[in-house]
Amino acid sequence: MTEIHHRAFSTTYMREIRAAIVSAVAARLAGPVSLEFRQWM
Repeated sequence: MTEIHHRAFSTTYMREIRAAIVSAVAARLAGPVSLEFRQWM
């Protein structure tokens, strides 16, 4: 039971870290683009 809980926790942890890295890289890459996109909205 502990092993399953640990595996689920690490999977969620890695998923959140991956999402954080992806959003950070996307924000770094799309900084000027999102500014122009906001002006168009």
